[in-house]
Amino acid sequence: MRGIAVLMLAMLMLAGCTQKGSEKVVSPNLEPVPIPQEARCPECGMFVKDYENWACEVIHNSREVKFFDDPGDMFIYYNKHRDDIAQIYCRDYYTQEWVDAERAYYVVDAAIPTPMGFGIVVFASVDDAESFRKDYPSGDILTFPEVVKRGVKPR
Repeated sequence: MRGIAVLMLAMLMLAGCTQKGSEKVVSPNLEPVPIPQEARCPECGMFVKDYENWACEVIHNSREVKFFDDPGDMFIYYNKHRDDIAQIYCRDYYTQEWVDAERAYYVVDAAIPTPMGFGIVVFASVDDAESFRKDYPSGDILTFPEVVKRGVKPR
């Protein structure tokens, strides 16, 4: 009888630990959607709203959206799921507008402080990327395929 009580208690505890925000968010038209308050990055588990200025969104072929708190986490996820991804958006560092991640420019330098330490900053234009890089002269300006090819890792 005691074993059943322990089992029941364990089941209740596990039920209480289910991740909030596990409801699926969809983008019917493959456009960026508002980040839910409870959205967590699938790579690191952090709340994305806490780092909204660095956010990225991956929209799967099913239209399900995944949210990221750092571009580096998005690139790690992309490498695992690339065949099932329809669209990716990231926040432009200067304007905070959503930009098509595959058309963006990335300044990559380990010295740049980012939420997860990947040192990747997103820009819609190469001119803005070059302007930002003046503060990080050892950084590289890369395109999406170049970042994918190089790979990412936190500091």
